[in-house]
Amino acid sequence: MKVIIDARSKFSLAKIYSVQLFERILRQFNEMKAGVDVSIIISNEQNPKVLLGKRFLSRYKIKHQFISSNDPIQHVIRSHTQNEKSLILLEGDAIYDERILSALITSDKAVIVKDGERNVPLAVRLDTTQIRDISTSTGSIHDSLTKFTDSGQLERLEIQSMQNYIRFLRRSVPPILVRLESENEIRIIENVMYANSFKGTMELVAVYGYRIPVRELTRLTAKTPITPNLVTAAAQICSFGAIPFLAFGWLWTGLLMAAGFIIFDSLDGKLARMTIRLSKAADKFDHLTSAPTRVGWYLAIGWHLSNGNLSSDIAPFAIAYAAMPVIDKLTGAIFNAKFGRSPLDYTPLDGKVHLFTVRKNDIFLLLVSMIFGFVKTAYIIAACWAVLTWLWHLYRLIWFSLFPIHKTGQK
Repeated sequence: MKVIIDARSKFSLAKIYSVQLFERILRQFNEMKAGVDVSIIISNEQNPKVLLGKRFLSRYKIKHQFISSNDPIQHVIRSHTQNEKSLILLEGDAIYDERILSALITSDKAVIVKDGERNVPLAVRLDTTQIRDISTSTGSIHDSLTKFTDSGQLERLEIQSMQNYIRFLRRSVPPILVRLESENEIRIIENVMYANSFKGTMELVAVYGYRIPVRELTRLTAKTPITPNLVTAAAQICSFGAIPFLAFGWLWTGLLMAAGFIIFDSLDGKLARMTIRLSKAADKFDHLTSAPTRVGWYLAIGWHLSNGNLSSDIAPFAIAYAAMPVIDKLTGAIFNAKFGRSPLDYTPLDGKVHLFTVRKNDIFLLLVSMIFGFVKTAYIIAACWAVLTWLWHLYRLIWFSLFPIHKTGQK
């Protein structure tokens, strides 16, 4: 399938999270493994090697080429889409949600994406008939598309009708389709994109603590050679490295490293999504090591507080605390398999309760306890808190198994 991106607007070269807008579209297609052949229209004054650099040109597996032209887009279509059965037209100065690009690729008919009466960037899939008609048209591309839409040759795909619920984010987010028209809009768009990438159900410390600092760290890190995988590596170093410090009583160092893991763990995902540099391997490794390292933290702190005495009064709390990440994860997996959704956001009530569950909140409770000198008491509270969190998820699993509710795709 052929995709043409008209990147002759000066804002096609503008950067959102340090990625040029038209390059962002290329990255999206590359991550989607869509098997498309992309052509980018640039003006005769532009140089592809200057725009993207040699490293970019060799990095992406999708076919892509640059077309230097100042002619109307229909002339480019006429000379570069011979014998094409389908064609997608996009604009290089726009931000396209992956769901919109996916809808265009997978559609079995000619469609144009609309958002009511709002003027939106070009997002259209044409078939053979429309390609031929546009190639021979003397009017503008927009006049031709309006004619096709009015005559029923192009089906309107309304953004409001698209699926809004994103499972891994545990929230409903409308697909974004917006054109950059001013440099003053860059920061606003970046903030909206970041907010849309934040999970819908998060812990109290995430929502009201490090959410904004991580946004600014994402913006700064995107300007550097630091990759999301490097941030993931830093997170794992902090995560595993905290265990011996906690076990041998260096609680400040260990807890700060655990907090560092939480910050880096948030940053790597945001940086990957904002700059379209995703890694399934890193994401899988991150999820697999999350529970074991938390078990290590809790056992290490319990070992220090009990002086290694398994018969001490702290030992039962340490065992319960360390067991909860694994047991709670298994409960969540059963819930997910049974109901197709996470127990963290199955209903609005579950999302609100999750704010106050133990995960991540406990490390910051322990840091506060270090300041005021009640570490042992805080540890016992956190252990009980972890058990209560699991009991809540177990209760929800049993409740919805006995009294199921009908969940449809959320709009």
